[in-house]
Parts: sequence; structure tokens; C-alpha cells
Amino acid sequence: MRFRGLSELPSAFICFNDRLAGGAIEAIHEKGLKIPEDLSLVGYDNAEICNFLNPKLSSVETYVPSIADHAIEALYYQMISKRLSPAKILIPVEYVERESVRRI
Repeated sequence: MRFRGLSELPSAFICFNDRLAGGAIEAIHEKGLKIPEDLSLVGYDNAEICNFLNPKLSSVETYVPSIADHAIEALYYQMISKRLSPAKILIPVEYVERESVRRI
């Protein structure tokens, strides 16, 4: 089975977010393919939906509250200093493995 425009299936898809990954699961199943046997799938944002999809979706946890805290801090600093200064803030992410990824 082929996807339009692909002569060979990739081994995995990484989706922009978990909601889109849910749609990808449906489309992959409609093509008669199995996750993770034929294709691994990973989402991004580790939403609650991951545990309710079939198979349960592996995802990347982004820690949105931490991102928001750092953004507010940076904005506050710029407001009180009255200087616009670029800031590089690194927030670690975590891979949460569930059933949608095949181990090699």
C-alpha cells in the first residue's frame, strides 16, 4: 500500500500536535495500515487525548505552564527595564512513550 506521492513508506511520522496525530491515526487505519507494526507515530504536546486513542499515542511533553512562566518573566523584565532585549530560554521537553511506536 502506498501513500500518494510516496513510492516507499517512511518508518514514522511526527505530527505537529496530538490532535493532528489523532487524525493521522484515522487516515493510516483507512489505508489498511497498522500502528506501530507498519508505521510509528508520535504527537507533540502530550494532551490527555493520547491515552484514549487506539493505539495510545506516544508524544512529547512540552510543559506549557513553564513556558508561560518564563515568557511572563521575560516580558516583565523588558517592561521594567524599558529595553527590548532578545532572550534565549531553553525549556526541556520529555518524550512519553506509549503504544504507537515500534521498537527496533
